[in-house]
Amino acid sequence: MPSLAALPDILGYDTVDAGPLARSRLFAPGTPAYGAPYTELPAESLGSLAAGPAPAGFLALKAGPASAAEIRALLRKV
Repeated sequence: MPSLAALPDILGYDTVDAGPLARSRLFAPGTPAYGAPYTELPAESLGSLAAGPAPAGFLALKAGPASAAEIRALLRKV
């Protein structure tokens, strides 16, 4: 029987180690890795969404996947 830690792999998700809990600010609202990478917008549109508070229609956007490589790159921008 697989462990619970194996669930993300079973479901097809990658994990990204962002470091210790003190670095959780890297995923805070208004940072590049928060929210915007998971929308199905063209990559060039993500900069405006990641720069600050989400626009009014943000929650209505269709969700999409973000690769581990994309998230790692966004984490380096902070």
